[in-house]
Formats: sequence, C-alpha cells, structure tokens
Amino acid sequence: MSERKFQRPIMAPAYLDYDGNPIGGIDGPNVTSVNGQSGEVNLDASDVGAKDSSYTPTWTEITGKPTLFSGAYEDLSGKPTLFSGAYEDLSGKPTLFSGAYEDLTGKPTLFSGSYNDLSDVPSEFPATDESVVTAISSKSQIAALTPIDDPTTATSEDIANKLNSIIAALKA
Repeated sequence: MSERKFQRPIMAPAYLDYDGNPIGGIDGPNVTSVNGQSGEVNLDASDVGAKDSSYTPTWTEITGKPTLFSGAYEDLSGKPTLFSGAYEDLSGKPTLFSGAYEDLTGKPTLFSGSYNDLSDVPSEFPATDESVVTAISSKSQIAALTPIDDPTTATSEDIANKLNSIIAALKA
C-alpha cells in the first residue's frame, strides 16, 4: 500500500470520496447559491435577518426572562411570623419576682440589733452603760486625765493631744 501525505489537515466533518480524497472545500462541497446570491457569496448579518454582532438588546426586547422579585416585603411568600415585641407575647417566660421581701426564699436569719442576741462575744465586756463607766473609771490612767479648760478656745493641737492621752489611757 502506498503512503499518502496530505498537505493540509482534513477538518471534521469533511466529505471524502471512496479513495479518501476531500471533495470540494475543506469542510464540504462548494456552495453555489445562498440566499438568492450565487458565485462567490459574502454575507453579513442583515442578509440572513440576524442582528449585527455589536448589537445589545434592551431589557424589553429580551424574551423568556424570569419573573423577578418586586422588592416589596409584602410580595414575599413563606415569610416568618415576626415577634410583636410585647413581653406578654413571649413564650417560656420566667416567673418574675414580686419585689416583696417576704416572697424571697432562702432568706438569712436577721440580726435583732441587740447585743445580747450576739454569739461569741467577749465575756469581760460589761453589758450595761453604768458598768462600762465603772470599768473605765477604775483605770488609774483615766482617772488622772483632766478635761480641756475651755473647749471654745482650744486649738486643734490641744484637742489632738487630749485624744491621744485618752487612747493611751484606754489601752493601758
């Protein structure tokens, strides 16, 4: 079998004769007439009723467009039920505290305010005002203290010195 060499590639679909040789043009037989023209025919878009390649249609000229959303919330379907914002419209609300002390649970036992109701108080501390005065007066350092002669003329230094003397005497 003889080897054949082709000068140009054959593009599919090509029309070939029984020996494999192309018939007519590379893509098929020569055309002799198109749209009423014969011979060497040159067509442009207007010859076959098509628009020019640079043509851009307007929105209204386009057919088969999808239906678009209007943009209005009312036009939506499957909208969620919105919360009104009112507390009474809430579900699963907690039970609220009334604000009254007596409605509280787990309240601590309150202190009466009486020294006698305290626990773990020192035993040497006198329980009455009179016994307190007696206990303090019995200290010789307290008994030796003298009052400020004229409180209306005393300086802040005089008052500070007297207080320091009292504190020292109580600690003794």
